[in-house]
Amino acid sequence: MKKKFLLIIHSGRFTNFDYQKWELKELKKKYNLNVLINVFDPFADERFKKSLSKPYKTVIYSRTIKEWLKFFSKFNKKNTIIIAQLEPISFKILLINYFLSKSKIPILLNRNPQLSGDQKLPITYGVLTSYLKTILLNPVYTLFTIKFILIRFLIPFINYESLINLKVGNEKKKIISKKSKILQIHSWDYTKYLKQSLKSRIKKSKKNNIIFLDKPGPDVFDDHSLSGKKTTIKPNAKKWYDDLNIYLDKIEKLYKTKVIIIPHPKVKGTKESHYKKKLVNHENDAAEKLIPTSKFIITCGMTTAISYAILSRKPIFLTYCDQDQKDLREMADLRYTSKITGAHLINRNNVNKNNIHKSMKINKTLYKKYKYKYLTSKNCEKSRNFKLIGKYINENR
Repeated sequence: MKKKFLLIIHSGRFTNFDYQKWELKELKKKYNLNVLINVFDPFADERFKKSLSKPYKTVIYSRTIKEWLKFFSKFNKKNTIIIAQLEPISFKILLINYFLSKSKIPILLNRNPQLSGDQKLPITYGVLTSYLKTILLNPVYTLFTIKFILIRFLIPFINYESLINLKVGNEKKKIISKKSKILQIHSWDYTKYLKQSLKSRIKKSKKNNIIFLDKPGPDVFDDHSLSGKKTTIKPNAKKWYDDLNIYLDKIEKLYKTKVIIIPHPKVKGTKESHYKKKLVNHENDAAEKLIPTSKFIITCGMTTAISYAILSRKPIFLTYCDQDQKDLREMADLRYTSKITGAHLINRNNVNKNNIHKSMKINKTLYKKYKYKYLTSKNCEKSRNFKLIGKYINENR
């Protein structure tokens, strides 16, 4: 039997994290696949060395549509399946999707949110004022948003010959193509959770610590800045971290337990730390290893890592500070996540012992609903993603 080719077409940076989240090592070994990665990135020269700690020999880079078409036209399309991880943010990506739709090659597409949030904001005076400021102060971002909306409108008109939607949970999503099929898989966090056996989790962490899930922080640019957005919210970084350290000190004193800080992936490995005398774990798998045996977790804004707390039934403290309240988008997402998980929303600038102790209770019913809405499905919850995808590839050789 000839080897099946798995072609990954990825827009933007392709990192070691992307290689691991798709479980390509396991797919290659278990299902005897030839894996080829094609990265479409106009700024590839500037990003290669920073984005990959170990450049893969199977990566082919395309910086322009012309280069991509040259690669794709010469590529042997027989016995091939494609995973298209193409963020629909440019007309060039739209064009690549069009050519893929006419290739008749099976396309696996994953457009799952990975967590709750992104709810519509209620139309209030504050929301309208915020929108107006964004439009007036961010002309580049406004044009980017208009273009993004237009691209999202045009995508459903691309009629794929063979499209397989990789679907996570029971959350309803728009059908991209009338001819599309559905393959149930898990969120990235759920499949990593399955990888960590209960025995290894207990062996590596017995101290029952408190886990704090950090975010890049007010002094690190978010993804929107790449599209030209200039934020109208400028928090005082020093006060922000000073207040956060005071809060974590109070939590350690109250529970007589150390807080372990897990940095956001954007700042993992950085030597500079805003947390004095605190334990910081920069390991890539720190969240899935430490959360299942923790006492509870504290979040700093929205993070997919709450999945590990929900799966291992650990209390979640959804926290914010006085300065965060100006960010209407994040506060709306936090309130919604609090509502559907039962986790308490806590202001770090107003520590109340009674509220903190109440937050130690979990709502098992809501945790279960969240699990099957955003993380996995009952018909496949025991198999990791590489097995689900590999099985489909085997059955369609």
